[in-house]
Amino acid sequence: MKRANDSSFIQTDGVLIGINLGADFTSEHEWGITKIKRLFGIPSGDKDFGITRRKITTVPQSPIFGWTKGKMPESEGFYLYDSYRNEVPDFSNYSELHSWDDKIACAWDEESFGVFATTSKEKGLLREIFMAFQAGDGAIFLGGGGLWKNSGLCLVIASRIPQYFLDGWYKADKEYYDMDQVVEETGIRQLLKEKVKKYFSLSRPHYRKEDGKLTFWLNPMDQQDNNYGYFTIDDLREWADGKGKIPIAKGKK
Repeated sequence: MKRANDSSFIQTDGVLIGINLGADFTSEHEWGITKIKRLFGIPSGDKDFGITRRKITTVPQSPIFGWTKGKMPESEGFYLYDSYRNEVPDFSNYSELHSWDDKIACAWDEESFGVFATTSKEKGLLREIFMAFQAGDGAIFLGGGGLWKNSGLCLVIASRIPQYFLDGWYKADKEYYDMDQVVEETGIRQLLKEKVKKYFSLSRPHYRKEDGKLTFWLNPMDQQDNNYGYFTIDDLREWADGKGKIPIAKGKK
């Protein structure tokens, strides 16, 4: 686990929704949370839209997931721990979780997390979230903007998520799936693979407003020879043949 910055409780109209553990510029916070979601039985199918792909369906048993006291005086909190260790952590080995001034301290990575507090109010809020998760009323996802604040790990009481978020998630997930089906039908990813055109990412497919052409964000490998940016499906097909806008003409680097 790595300590996260800007940790905070998520509340609306005075009602506790959950907690955002925060994040930092560290690889442990960039590997995704697939393993955490798997431990809590969160579905990950292509057609699992909205709250379905965020809500827990199982609760890991102690000592993997539980409540504990911390090394700091009066500190308490909950954790998801290394499933290979048959022990309850007290956070004494996690210097990232020592909290001298903060009311809450949080750390996480792709397969574990820990959060604890030293004051009665914050411990009560953590206990409320923990008990909701124990009852199966939890949701886990990465934040980003608005109510969910930064891109940190969010542990949320599922039944308290406002309906407009549930509707928005479903709509966005469905649109992403539909667009992915369109991209699959073009065969562009398979074509680039066959032509050995390598890239770090080929993402954000959308129909360009000015002409309706299917467009992608391309971040190619070998950037001394290839441009990055937004390109149409036609541009990508030309790149597969070594032509067009993406290859950098010699002498124009």
